[in-house]
Amino acid sequence: MAKSVSPQPPGLPLGGLLRRAAPLLTIAGVIVGGTYWAWSRQQARIEAEGHYKIALSDIRITPIPEWITTDVIAEALRDASLDPPLSALDPTLAERVAKALAFHPWIAEVRRVRTLTGGLEIDVDYRRPVCMVELPPNNGKRGLYAVDIVGTLLPSRDFLDEPKKAASYPRLGGFVPAEVGRVGLKWPDARILEGAKVAVALHPVWAKLNLAKIAPQESSTATSSTPGFELLTNDGSRVVWGRAPGSEAKGEMLADNKIESLVRYVADHGSLEGRDGPQQLDVRGAQLVIVAELEKPKAGDDDASAAKPTTVKQK
Repeated sequence: MAKSVSPQPPGLPLGGLLRRAAPLLTIAGVIVGGTYWAWSRQQARIEAEGHYKIALSDIRITPIPEWITTDVIAEALRDASLDPPLSALDPTLAERVAKALAFHPWIAEVRRVRTLTGGLEIDVDYRRPVCMVELPPNNGKRGLYAVDIVGTLLPSRDFLDEPKKAASYPRLGGFVPAEVGRVGLKWPDARILEGAKVAVALHPVWAKLNLAKIAPQESSTATSSTPGFELLTNDGSRVVWGRAPGSEAKGEMLADNKIESLVRYVADHGSLEGRDGPQQLDVRGAQLVIVAELEKPKAGDDDASAAKPTTVKQK
């Protein structure tokens, strides 16, 4: 028995399909082209209207902290060649503004940029200065450079013009950095990166302990992985501090214990100075140690001093 086969509709050649679709494609092209032409004619007029423009005053940012006196937004936009007024119709506006702010040295992180009707709203985290790095005198003036907790060099011109403002921060000095850092980047010197951590720990008691400076120990260099530090008082005493918080050697006291020992000593004796003047103390061990007597080195002796340690037991 022969099988019956259902008849199939004859296929339409490709040329025929294109001929049938050509009118539709032409109409679509006219619509798209006309729409683009109409928009291009109206775009300039629309963008010129006030409610599509974002002026500098229309940009709201996380409140500027008191230690920053410059106009962060204006500087960031200027450096990125984004000249206000900005167009609210720019689909890349939020991204471009975020990138501009991310490069500003006072900005640690840009969390969010939102385009609102007639303005921008920006959430950021600011960098906070924790100490002033003191460089050797140049033309009779000492250079002071602000850094944050991770050693990022911050804009320092405000601190140079306001000595009292700079004096409110712990000072890190007594050495020559391998190179001057670049604003907005971490200073490539281990003594600054680790010294900033010491400054953060000491800041709450800096004035109470009458401290003048944090200085790296002589054996510490720019490339030391764990440099050690000393504290200098305004009256000449020295405190062997040791390593930065989080990098203590085995058996070395933690920063909180060191600070507690120094604060208690000041409470008992009035200052970190000895009865007869400046002295040397060591807070690295379980008990505060005083270098009670310093002997002047003999001629030809390489040692700067010889010390007789005295342990001070504290309650």
